[in-house]
Amino acid sequence: MALDLPPQTIAEALEFGWTHLSIDCPSCNHTGRIELSSRESRQPQLLAALFAKVKCSRCGLFLTTSVSAPSKNIRSR
Repeated sequence: MALDLPPQTIAEALEFGWTHLSIDCPSCNHTGRIELSSRESRQPQLLAALFAKVKCSRCGLFLTTSVSAPSKNIRSR
């Protein structure tokens, strides 16, 4: 994975240190999160394919354009 490109697959995102996706619903203002480790599989899964399936757990709105940038796990020393 090139350093100047964002991860394209769940495995690349995990390798980069991202632990989850933060999701903000524009309809009900609910904030949710998807744990990336629970979505990992043997077949490469594109993040774009995951985005297309995301919907708010509160109101049910599909959030294809409202998924925020994945969060990176920050560890304190």
